[in-house]
Amino acid sequence: MYPAMPAREIEIEIEGLTVAAREHGAADGAPVLALHGWLDNAASFETLAPLLPASLRVIALDLPGHGLSSHRHASAGVFFLDWVREVFAVADALSLERFSLLGHSMGAGIASLCAGTLPGRVVRMALVEGLGPMSAPADRAPEQLALHITGRKPSSGRPYPTIAAAAEVRAAQPNAPLSPRSAELLVSRAMRQEAERWVWRHDRRLRTTSSARLTEEQVLAFLQRIEAPALLIQAKNGWPYPEDLFAKRVAAVPDLTVIERPGNHHLHLDTPESVAAEIGAFLIGEALPA
Repeated sequence: MYPAMPAREIEIEIEGLTVAAREHGAADGAPVLALHGWLDNAASFETLAPLLPASLRVIALDLPGHGLSSHRHASAGVFFLDWVREVFAVADALSLERFSLLGHSMGAGIASLCAGTLPGRVVRMALVEGLGPMSAPADRAPEQLALHITGRKPSSGRPYPTIAAAAEVRAAQPNAPLSPRSAELLVSRAMRQEAERWVWRHDRRLRTTSSARLTEEQVLAFLQRIEAPALLIQAKNGWPYPEDLFAKRVAAVPDLTVIERPGNHHLHLDTPESVAAEIGAFLIGEALPA
């Protein structure tokens, strides 16, 4: 669709952490911070980014705790709102006063909160399979914290003899299946070799129960503050979000276009051609293809 430019590996220093990223497109292009889903990494956008307009500078992050990025300090928690702060810290480190956002799943939730927190800094926001984070009723907060404290501590994850073996298991996950090619892209960046086996790089605290969640009323408050034009792409066979809850979130965003495309939860990675035209046109401010 557009002439592909080789991606560049970069590192951004923030808050005592190193955030790794894959930068696609023109180095002086319109900046887009791309945010991946839970336990994924910057490779989530590896097939989509080359199909987007070359005038965009797509910076696909490994969010802290994922991929090649640092883990937060051992005394720090893993709380969803911290990623919002860290996204703005990355933007500041890159001297990006205004930028667009591209998010998938958990990354779409983070992007939604970013756009509602400092709305004047977000130019446009394209979301795939996600709008806001998971929420919980206020009266569940004590139970949520209790489960976080007393729950079984997760292991570092099962080791594998090869990347291919790990990718085969990742591809078969029931709620978020992947093509073999997509699974290998994600897994290759998510593992490191130790002796004769491959182990996961991600922060094992990502597998713990959250210490706290926003209430649905709080999520809606963030969504109502969004000023940037927004695009949401949902997969026909995507994640089973509660319909009533999701409809209220969609209605809360002032300027949101919603489209549905064939595919699964990772359609932007598995079948990027199905969404690249809409995302590309939207991010450069053109009318969406008919």
